[in-house]
Amino acid sequence: MKEISLEKLHEFCELMVTPTFLVQEKLIIPLNIQCSAVADLSYRDLLPIIDETAETIDGRQLAVKKEKAMHFFTVNGRKVLHHGQTCWLLQIMPMADQETFQNVTRISTAREIMLQMANDFVQLDTDQSVYEFILENCGKAVQHSELCSLMILHHGIAHIVAKRGYGNDVYNINFDPMETFLGVVTEGKFDRPVIINDLSKFTGVYHTEIKTESSAQLLGSTLCTPVYIKQKLYAILCFDSTEKNAFTDQDLELLELIKGNVEAMLTNHQMQMEILHLSKTDMLTGLYNRTYLKEFLSRHNQERFYVGMFDMNDLKGINDGHGHNNGDLIIRAMASSLKRAFPPSASIFRIGGDEFMSILYNLNLKEIQDRIETLRQDLLHTPLTLSDGAITTLSFSCGFALHEENKDFETILSQADTNMYTEKRKIKGFLIPPSSVSGKDPR
Repeated sequence: MKEISLEKLHEFCELMVTPTFLVQEKLIIPLNIQCSAVADLSYRDLLPIIDETAETIDGRQLAVKKEKAMHFFTVNGRKVLHHGQTCWLLQIMPMADQETFQNVTRISTAREIMLQMANDFVQLDTDQSVYEFILENCGKAVQHSELCSLMILHHGIAHIVAKRGYGNDVYNINFDPMETFLGVVTEGKFDRPVIINDLSKFTGVYHTEIKTESSAQLLGSTLCTPVYIKQKLYAILCFDSTEKNAFTDQDLELLELIKGNVEAMLTNHQMQMEILHLSKTDMLTGLYNRTYLKEFLSRHNQERFYVGMFDMNDLKGINDGHGHNNGDLIIRAMASSLKRAFPPSASIFRIGGDEFMSILYNLNLKEIQDRIETLRQDLLHTPLTLSDGAITTLSFSCGFALHEENKDFETILSQADTNMYTEKRKIKGFLIPPSSVSGKDPR
């Protein structure tokens, strides 16, 4: 053991927030001002926890009777060498003060977690990764967080996007926000975090049986908060327990801290996503733009999909005869038609003035041909009225080619482009009806 002076002991103990004592030759010497909060203790009082063969004391509980009242302490300490003698340096925490200290420690720990979250948050680039990140880290700050969930509101319906402890079936459940615990307790105001420590009172208005990862159980209590972005309710963050009275007012204070940080992070993420969306989006149509195409292909070149090239017929005639405002109208209508024609998994780009490209997954050429035929029939029977009163219908030429895993995309694109121009020449020459699609299905 290293020799330590009394001055050094005092310097060390002034930094401590817990009462700290030096036990030397059966004397108990207070080392900091916090010691005044501890009832008078004698060496005899400490004998039940002092083991001269040990080097440390870790979290030992001590009960001392003083003036017919029991006092309870938690003791931590270690042996030190002082003036050539082996002594004990002890931190003696009264139980009541210990609870306060633990609450302060929890808030301090939560602040550290929130700060680390803010530092790590910038590395996330998708909504789902953000949701999982928030729930995982907030769970570290809240006790009894074995069951927790994050619900996002979309078009007035709440659904769980991240969870811990629950079974996967919760992802399939839609919630009316007014019928959530938070909605019921706040009477639909969603204006504050709440604790409900006895959910059995809510069985008449809310189904409290849930499936965890291991079994079906009844929820006993919950701690939940609204999350706002731009003054609009965006999410509900919940920490649940199967035990009643699992949460305290200190948890509510902690949740206020978490709520503010989560709102700040989600607001920043939404701004970043909006900026990213604008950088990859064609302003006229809302489709992906040509700039984003290279990045998209670098991410998906190892996948199998059909590439479709589309070119509108006679857009120049619309621009020359009816004005560019009507040309823009036609382009927007074409973009909307392509989005409706293909599944949500399709990625559609505007790569030129009247040129579009589609990336189509899980479709063979026959299925694509059927969708193109349906699209052409729909366009034929839904004419557009231009701003000058003229009526027209949309017409386009297209061609497709199959991209296999890790093939050169430029070659596939050239094949699709060639097929598209072949069809365009045939349409202009009235050699075949415009409903046909170029390309051969290798399947």
